[in-house]
Amino acid sequence: MEQFHGTPIFEKTLGTPSLQKNVKTLLVCKFDSTVKTTLAYHRINSGKLLPRLLACEHVPDDVKIKLCKLSGAKCSVEWMKEFSLKRKVAESSGDVALEVGEAAVEESQDPSAGKRRQRQQLLDGRTVDKISKAEAMAINFFLYTFFLACRIPFFIVDNYFFRQFIGALRPAYLEVMPHRTALGTTGVDEVYETLATTAAHLDRVPGRRTLSLDGKTDIRGRGTVNVCEGKQAITAYVTTRYVGAREHTGQMHANLAQEYLGDGREFVAVVADNTGNMRKMFNILRILYPFIFFLGCAIHVLDLLVEDIAKLDEMAEIVADWHFVTSFLKRHSLLYEAFLKRQSKARHARGRLGDGPVTLKLFPLTRFAYCYLTIHGGLRSWALLRDVPDYSEYAVVKTTISQK
Repeated sequence: MEQFHGTPIFEKTLGTPSLQKNVKTLLVCKFDSTVKTTLAYHRINSGKLLPRLLACEHVPDDVKIKLCKLSGAKCSVEWMKEFSLKRKVAESSGDVALEVGEAAVEESQDPSAGKRRQRQQLLDGRTVDKISKAEAMAINFFLYTFFLACRIPFFIVDNYFFRQFIGALRPAYLEVMPHRTALGTTGVDEVYETLATTAAHLDRVPGRRTLSLDGKTDIRGRGTVNVCEGKQAITAYVTTRYVGAREHTGQMHANLAQEYLGDGREFVAVVADNTGNMRKMFNILRILYPFIFFLGCAIHVLDLLVEDIAKLDEMAEIVADWHFVTSFLKRHSLLYEAFLKRQSKARHARGRLGDGPVTLKLFPLTRFAYCYLTIHGGLRSWALLRDVPDYSEYAVVKTTISQK
């Protein structure tokens, strides 16, 4: 009996064998004699035969399912979608005529294939099969905003696993989901147009404007200044200026601010952070615009305040000690692995596995919150840290350091 994708489909062979290579042997399907094919060079043309078998009413559904599972052809995928839809309709109406022996098919699959099939059945049972053009455009805008706001590289949108995730959430959207080229053209244009519309709306809001300047370094390491304008209850992004290799002095920022202030009659205040060059900019602009308020960013002030707490002598000494302990332990992998092993044993002994381990965190000494997390992780693990000098691994590390 001839095998087709590992399934015995053809049981009757017509024709006389020959030693010539190009002799074609006629094969007849055992389920339907009208489905015939030729065996050329000892092979079956599956591209032409598979659609005929799937369309044949006499071939059992369990056989078709097995053929589709073993074949990755487009017709197999389409038939499985139609079959799943028919089965759901039949189950909802109480029709059991489409109940097939899929158990036998599942037994022939490996466990992982069975789990994949179960997951797909769950998704097929609750997802929407159609999506309107307007709905797709609305989802596209949020996708564009997500990639731009989070600074995610555009090529991620074509990643196989990302698209597989989107397909699990909404299969119909996957068919119209934009690719990386659309993100860099249509996506950027749509998001920018929305921001420009918000900026244009400022003209219709009563009151004078507030100019905001914020210097930062972009993902490519270039110096930039973000420019925003706002009125009561609304803030609009204006542009990002690349300052390039120019020296970031107060005069340079003052010249930049003047481009947007003009005569200053439309503005009530200028807001920037409290760095030295921005304070110098304020001093220059106060002479040119004596009727404008120049305000340091309140959030930046609070950030500097809590940062200065960590610079007090009492705090700085504590932070330095814990920073040394944490960095020393994490710098020597042999010692750190021994610490993690003992930490895991201690958690099992206490029976508090659901709490998760207290990790030792090593942050830069630039923020009070970072310093707190470093000290907090060390104090929570102090019962284990104080025994580190007694580790056999510590003796090995100590000897290695002495030799160096």
